[in-house]
Amino acid sequence: MKKKNTFVNETLSFEDFEQAIAQRPASDVALDELVRERLTAEKDAQKKERELKKARNKLS
Repeated sequence: MKKKNTFVNETLSFEDFEQAIAQRPASDVALDELVRERLTAEKDAQKKERELKKARNKLS
Protein backbone atom coordinates (compact mmCIF):
# COMPACT_ATOMS: atom_id res chain seq x y z
CA MET A 1 0.00 0.00 0.00
CA LYS A 2 1.32 3.41 -0.96
CA LYS A 3 1.93 5.88 1.84
CA LYS A 4 -0.06 9.05 1.31
CA ASN A 5 2.10 12.13 1.01
CA THR A 6 0.52 14.60 3.39
CA PHE A 7 2.89 17.42 2.48
CA VAL A 8 2.24 17.76 -1.25
CA ASN A 9 -1.06 18.18 -3.01
CA GLU A 10 -1.28 18.97 -6.71
CA THR A 11 -3.74 21.78 -6.01
CA LEU A 12 -1.45 23.62 -3.59
CA SER A 13 -0.18 27.04 -4.54
CA PHE A 14 3.55 27.56 -4.45
CA GLU A 15 3.26 29.52 -1.19
CA ASP A 16 1.22 26.74 0.40
CA PHE A 17 3.79 24.23 -0.77
CA GLU A 18 6.62 26.25 0.79
CA GLN A 19 4.67 26.47 4.05
CA ALA A 20 4.03 22.71 4.06
CA ILE A 21 7.74 22.05 3.52
CA ALA A 22 8.63 24.45 6.35
CA GLN A 23 6.29 22.58 8.70
CA ARG A 24 7.91 19.20 8.13
CA PRO A 25 9.37 17.55 11.22
CA ALA A 26 13.10 18.09 11.68
CA SER A 27 13.64 14.31 11.56
CA ASP A 28 12.29 14.21 7.98
CA VAL A 29 14.62 17.01 6.93
CA ALA A 30 17.59 15.25 8.55
CA LEU A 31 16.64 12.01 6.80
CA ASP A 32 16.48 13.84 3.46
CA GLU A 33 20.00 15.13 4.06
CA LEU A 34 21.28 11.64 4.88
CA VAL A 35 19.70 10.21 1.73
CA ARG A 36 21.15 13.02 -0.37
CA GLU A 37 24.63 12.44 1.11
CA ARG A 38 24.41 8.69 0.50
CA LEU A 39 23.25 9.12 -3.10
CA THR A 40 26.03 11.63 -3.73
CA ALA A 41 28.60 9.24 -2.26
CA GLU A 42 27.29 6.37 -4.42
CA LYS A 43 27.39 8.56 -7.53
CA ASP A 44 30.97 9.64 -6.75
CA ALA A 45 32.01 6.01 -6.22
CA GLN A 46 30.48 5.00 -9.56
CA LYS A 47 32.26 7.88 -11.30
CA LYS A 48 35.61 6.86 -9.79
CA GLU A 49 34.98 3.25 -10.82
CA ARG A 50 34.31 4.33 -14.42
CA GLU A 51 37.46 6.48 -14.45
CA LEU A 52 39.48 3.56 -13.10
CA LYS A 53 38.07 1.26 -15.79
CA LYS A 54 38.94 3.80 -18.50
CA ALA A 55 42.48 4.09 -17.15
CA ARG A 56 42.87 0.29 -17.11
CA ASN A 57 41.58 0.04 -20.68
CA LYS A 58 44.05 2.69 -21.86
CA LEU A 59 46.92 0.71 -20.37
CA SER A 60 45.83 -2.50 -22.12
